[in-house]
Amino acid sequence: MTGLLQVIALSLLGARLVLSSSGLAFLPWAGFALIPIELAVVVLAARRVRAARRGNTTGGDVLTQLQSSCTMVFGSAIAGRAAGHEIASFHYAFARAPAPTSKVGAATENRFAAAPPFASSLFAAVLGVGTIETTVLHLLVVQHSSRVAWFLTALSIYAVIWLVGYQRSCGSRVSTLEPGALVLRVGLRCDATVPWDNIASVRLLTWRDLPGPMAGYLDAAKPSEPNVLLEFRHSVRVEGPYGIPRSATRLGVRFESPEPFVAEVAARLT
Repeated sequence: MTGLLQVIALSLLGARLVLSSSGLAFLPWAGFALIPIELAVVVLAARRVRAARRGNTTGGDVLTQLQSSCTMVFGSAIAGRAAGHEIASFHYAFARAPAPTSKVGAATENRFAAAPPFASSLFAAVLGVGTIETTVLHLLVVQHSSRVAWFLTALSIYAVIWLVGYQRSCGSRVSTLEPGALVLRVGLRCDATVPWDNIASVRLLTWRDLPGPMAGYLDAAKPSEPNVLLEFRHSVRVEGPYGIPRSATRLGVRFESPEPFVAEVAARLT
């Protein structure tokens, strides 16, 4: 499958370079022919994820499983992480919401969910305004070009799905306190695994003592404000959206239950 995808991609690139202008007219049809292959990639990745979940591998984390499966399909870690993130946004947008856990239960199970980036009421308002603007824009543009109008509408629908998945992923992907390391999962925003001996300190944050711009600081709570600050002894690799890596020595996160999280982490540092 990996070889097939590479051959198709190189063939389309070569066609654009060597074909005449009349021959290039047939390339859009080749694009339509790729749709079944793209669907096959998604189905293959989904089947691999289902098999991994039955085997209870990668801790049951959907994003990790999707990225691993897509890496096997594409034969590239970079493409696999990006494709896995893209598919995961659709999964979290439509998947059934996880059962809520209390603060006590979260502390007992060593599982802590990050707070969603938007409050529920604000998020509903953003979606409502976006829907109205998309409808108005479509009605205006369709008078000049139906293709452009539907293209812009499709982009808007995709953006809504991505935002919903981004919002809901915070409650589904939780940070865990493992025996050897802190596994941070902040929705689809960032992932990091930090050994306990590399964590220098952890403390609660309020709006009065939010850190300003500084070297090595990564704010994983935007557009909200972080309520927990983690400081590391050495630089930590943090994977952001689409698997894009960054290095950080300080990390700001917003948790649903910040006090139990700080207490549990601090207890392991003493």
